[in-house]
Amino acid sequence: MKVLRYLFSLIFVLALGAGPAEAKTIKVKLATLAPDGSPLHELLKDLKVEWDRISDGQVKLRIYAGGIAGDEPVVMRKMGINNYHAALMSSQGLSSITTSVRVFTIPRMLRTNEELDRAMEILAPEIEETLAKKGYIVLAWADAGWIRFFVPSPDASVAAVQKHRLMSWAGDSEGLKMWKDAGFHVVPLPATEMVTGLKTNLINAFDTMPWYALLSQAYRHADFMIDMKWAPLPGALVITKKTWETIPEEIRPELLKATRKFTARFREETRRMDVDAIEAMKERGLQVITPTPDQIKAWDDAVKAAYPEMRGLYVSEKDFDRFVSVVEQVRKESP
Repeated sequence: MKVLRYLFSLIFVLALGAGPAEAKTIKVKLATLAPDGSPLHELLKDLKVEWDRISDGQVKLRIYAGGIAGDEPVVMRKMGINNYHAALMSSQGLSSITTSVRVFTIPRMLRTNEELDRAMEILAPEIEETLAKKGYIVLAWADAGWIRFFVPSPDASVAAVQKHRLMSWAGDSEGLKMWKDAGFHVVPLPATEMVTGLKTNLINAFDTMPWYALLSQAYRHADFMIDMKWAPLPGALVITKKTWETIPEEIRPELLKATRKFTARFREETRRMDVDAIEAMKERGLQVITPTPDQIKAWDDAVKAAYPEMRGLYVSEKDFDRFVSVVEQVRKESP
């Protein structure tokens, strides 16, 4: 009996000392093409620390930078089977879920950061609703900067660029068709293989943001940059709905708030990086070509000639028309 009483006492004491059950740690694997060690990667690491603080260590972000998880369409497929749970993704990757996001990248439709910001403010809620229905939550929107052409010759004309072997994003069959129909010689490649394609002479021209051309060192294989804002490259930090709902409901609003502060910093950083990157590349030998007014007009005419094909192929007719109306609204609002 003494032994039995001792055991009951021991169990009671242990139960008192155990306290509440330890909260389950939620691991969120986040993928991005942002180069490892880049300022954008550092911003993500800051977000990781903030999520850890807010959740008291309950939510752990694991960041896979530099395309280690694969190109964006590959990452989206991996998110679909729960291999990854979140991604800082451009519109190229998001378009594998909904092509509505492509409207922002229609060339020469938007011209300034102010126009882009206002157009995104108007259309983002509509796109978020579509993404949510597909199982993805937008934690925050961002943009990666303005795409420009990097080419091997000092000629900024449409005809000259058509002769180059221009990289096209692999997996974007609609975009590939439009480039070809417009008379360009394009080679589809994953973004993660752009530099390899340049080194092997598979391609000799590409279009991307100046900061990415600098960080990836791709500019070393094309001596000239055409100083014309071709199109913005917006994106978003998304998480699968399944993963988001495993996070305790009471801490989600704070995580969301922290993430939106982060993407505001991301936007500021990418815009600063573009300006700084152009100056840094110029110091290292890149030559910046300013197109003549006639060349700009020729580019705009070429794009406008392609709009009828984009409407219905690249984006739906409904989305194209909606975007045109939004751009008109934005320009009417401008002082």
